[in-house]
Amino acid sequence: RLVVSYNELGEGDIPNNSIINLTINKTSGSITNIQDISKEYDGQVVTQPTFNKSGTGNVTIEYKVKDADDTTYTTTKPKDAGTYKVRVTVGEDVTYEATSGEKEFTITPKKLNVTVDSVTKEYDGNTSASVTGSVTTGIDGETLTISGLTGTFNSKDVKDANKVTVDHSKVNVTGNDSTNVNNYTLVYPESVAGSITPKTIDLKWNKELTYNGKEQL
Repeated sequence: RLVVSYNELGEGDIPNNSIINLTINKTSGSITNIQDISKEYDGQVVTQPTFNKSGTGNVTIEYKVKDADDTTYTTTKPKDAGTYKVRVTVGEDVTYEATSGEKEFTITPKKLNVTVDSVTKEYDGNTSASVTGSVTTGIDGETLTISGLTGTFNSKDVKDANKVTVDHSKVNVTGNDSTNVNNYTLVYPESVAGSITPKTIDLKWNKELTYNGKEQL
């Protein structure tokens, strides 16, 4: 409330008072420079982002999958690979209105190089190769098992075979109970060293001979 005192013209020295009621609105709050908390999957939840804000209102930080409905926002921090949004909300105070801001971030799958062992087989007349692969996640408690790899020698012959081409088009990757396979991207070698050994043959002689001091067939 504002009280204004004034003298009307020709009315002496005693001032009159008028009361004016004023409404003072709070200014709009603001949230800026929300930190990008994108990272490669590391088995840990994301860190809380830093940001700039106006006012002293209570702060709430929430997360959701990028294209999910806003009703799915939660204070639980994500850790699995995917694209998300973080929402920062600052409540009103005596000066500023409540406001919120959003920032998109991504947890990318961890890239792992698959180890494929060199291949050695006995000659069998074809170029097929039995291939095995393994990988270490580097995350405590998380393991991956690889099956379904196939391979092809560059030659079926002992002399020329020295390389195996690795085919992972039908690979199957599984994890233990603690592992989400979608948190990893596996990189396979194009080829590995290989060799073919001569086939051992058992020779049997069925003709009986009696020594006679002469060469016999």
